[in-house]
Amino acid sequence: CGSLSQILPSQYDLGQNINEPQAPLNVGEKQVNSTNPQNANYGYQLAACLIVAGALRFGLLDAQSLWFDEGTTLELVSAPDFAAFLDRLIIPVSSERLTPAYFFLAYGWGKIFGIGDFALRALPALLGTAGVLILALAVRPVASRQYSVLVAAFGATSSYWIFYSQEARPYALALMMVA
Repeated sequence: CGSLSQILPSQYDLGQNINEPQAPLNVGEKQVNSTNPQNANYGYQLAACLIVAGALRFGLLDAQSLWFDEGTTLELVSAPDFAAFLDRLIIPVSSERLTPAYFFLAYGWGKIFGIGDFALRALPALLGTAGVLILALAVRPVASRQYSVLVAAFGATSSYWIFYSQEARPYALALMMVA
């Protein structure tokens, strides 16, 4: 059984043999492993994953009309003023009082971008796309850049994540916060 440093790649190990000496190159204050050209491609690969994630989430946002639960979101965020929004949010029979952070964001979003089908669903789509980036960046300290991009690709194309990122409900915010 090996040590943890033999199992997990180090900060500059990008799939190379762990026992091979690496030749870091000082560029400014950062060290760059000059033996691996994939360092330069990491940003492009991550950007490609985010473009795919955004395209899959934003592509058909207004293909269907709002369904019942999304109508609840519409009712909350269409309040004429902030006091009316708060009254609607804290009604004792409302189940939405358990997830107020999303509705505060959606209320502000609705005041800026409107409350049409596409506009209401654009916030969760944006949160879902941001969640892919957050997931990739969360994986990066414990795994190589290739694994980070692979995780971002899986997150970008996850059918469940796409589905829940296209609903005007708090699911995309919850997924982003878990990532």
